[in-house]
Amino acid sequence: MEDRTREVHTHSAWDDPSAMIRTAAYSYAENLWRNQRYRPRCGSLLGVVEGVCDEWRVPYFATIGNSSQTLLHEAGRRFADYLDQGLIPLVLHLADHDPNGIDMTRDVRERLAFYTRANIEVRRIALTVDQVQQYAPPPNFAKETDTRYDAYVKQFGTTDCWELDALSPTVISNLIRDEITKLINEPERKLPSPRRSGIVTCFGTPPIVGPRSRSYSKG
Repeated sequence: MEDRTREVHTHSAWDDPSAMIRTAAYSYAENLWRNQRYRPRCGSLLGVVEGVCDEWRVPYFATIGNSSQTLLHEAGRRFADYLDQGLIPLVLHLADHDPNGIDMTRDVRERLAFYTRANIEVRRIALTVDQVQQYAPPPNFAKETDTRYDAYVKQFGTTDCWELDALSPTVISNLIRDEITKLINEPERKLPSPRRSGIVTCFGTPPIVGPRSRSYSKG
């Protein structure tokens, strides 16, 4: 279990201005989506999706249960701005395969449409029936007390349900990566940015990996 809310954050510090600039050079990253029509967002398990979303510079968020009104309202305003720019907002949604998790995709889609004043594609990429059959995660019993239970059983013909985090983190990351790469109509630049390389070259030394900053969990 991970708790990211109970941390003490210290301030960044460098030995001299050139050290700070070298760090900035290392951190420099161009917007991979600048010339793309799509603007993907990913919502799922934070610790699992973080790496692949950082790799592709795709915003992401994780929720416990249904997404909050505030979160979707803010997303709706951003998506409306994207639409005004001629861009296509897209949400890649991952959730448990249970009565509530299945319904979450519908809930996110409908509330985003309300706040954006336009239909937004919410693409459910996990967990699906095909993935359950392919990866065989351990089943659980669906909650009969869930108001969506009867509809779930009728739709899928089973009282079993499956949790998203029963899949391997590697599998989940690959599912996200595959969906993201489908959206790109230009080759991704794997090499360091020429601008960043130029900044580093000015100082003649490799960039510092990071500032002298640490976070300590409260004991």
